[in-house]
Amino acid sequence: MAATLSPPRLLPSGDSAITVEFSRNIDDVANQRVLALDRTLARETIAGVTEAVPTYRSLLVHYDPVQIDFDTLGEKLLILTQLPAPPAATTRRWRIPVVYGGEHGIDLEDVAKALNTTPDDIVARHVAGNYRVAMIGFTPGWSYLSGLPDSLRMPRRPNPRLLTPAGTISIGGVQAGVQCLAAPSGWHLLGRTAVKTYQLHRDPIFLLEPGDAVTFTAVDAKTFAEQDRAAFRGLILLRESPGIDGCKRHGIPWFQQENRIAMQLVGPDGGPSQQMPSARRGQALHTRLNAADRNRAGRRQQARI
Repeated sequence: MAATLSPPRLLPSGDSAITVEFSRNIDDVANQRVLALDRTLARETIAGVTEAVPTYRSLLVHYDPVQIDFDTLGEKLLILTQLPAPPAATTRRWRIPVVYGGEHGIDLEDVAKALNTTPDDIVARHVAGNYRVAMIGFTPGWSYLSGLPDSLRMPRRPNPRLLTPAGTISIGGVQAGVQCLAAPSGWHLLGRTAVKTYQLHRDPIFLLEPGDAVTFTAVDAKTFAEQDRAAFRGLILLRESPGIDGCKRHGIPWFQQENRIAMQLVGPDGGPSQQMPSARRGQALHTRLNAADRNRAGRRQQARI
C-alpha cells in the first residue's frame, strides 16, 4: 500500500483564494506536489474554482465565494492531494542562448572570484546545468529555476540593485532565474538573453510554464545583438521534436532562420524544425482578448513564492 502523503496547510488568502502550502522552504519534492495538485485540479474540476497558480511550495487557488466557501473547498482540495496525480504531459524542453560577462553579465567575474575559479569555468558550470521551471512570478515572465549546480550556489548580493536589465540571466542562493523585464534584483548577473519570455501583445503571452525543462547555451555579443533585434520585432525560432505535446496549443511562434536561434523547444533527439505562425498574428489576437483575460494573465504573475 502506498504511503499516505502528509497533508498540506490550508491558508486563507483574502476572501476568494486559498493557499495550499506543502512546505515552508524551497523544496523540489514540494514543488512536484504543487504541480501534481495543479494537474489533478485541472482534471477533477471543482465548481466555483476560477484559477490555480502554482508557486515553489504552494498552490494558490482562486474561487468564487458565492459558489463555494473556504471550508468546503479546503476539504475537497485535501482529498485531491491524496489522489494519484495525472501524469505530466511530455516535458517541453527549452534551450536559451546567453551572452555571458562584460556589460551583459557584470557579476560574472565577482562570482568567479568568490568561488575561486575563472569566469570561463562559471559559464561552463552554468551551461552544464539541467534546470526546471519551478514557478513564474515577481514580475511578468520572471522564471524561477530549480536545478542550479551545487558548485554555483552562493548567497544573494548584500545590497540589491534597484534596476537590472531585461533579459538578465542570474543566480541567487539555490536558484537560477530568467528575468524578462527590467526590475530590481539582489541576484548575481551572469549574462543576458534576447528571449522574451513575456510579451503582452503576443500569442502566447508567456513562453515558459512551471514544469518546463531549460538548458542554456553561450553565444557571442554579435549573435546576441542580432537575436535582440529579431526578438524586438516579435519573432521567435522554435524547434519541435515529434511527440512533444502542447506546442500547438501554446501557439509558439518562430524566429526566422536567417536571424539565427534565439530560443528553441527541442526533444531528446533534437527534432526537426517546422514553421509555425508569426508572432504578428498574436498582436491581432490580442485585440480580441477582453479585459478579464488580461487581468487573469497578470494575476498569475503576482503569486508569492
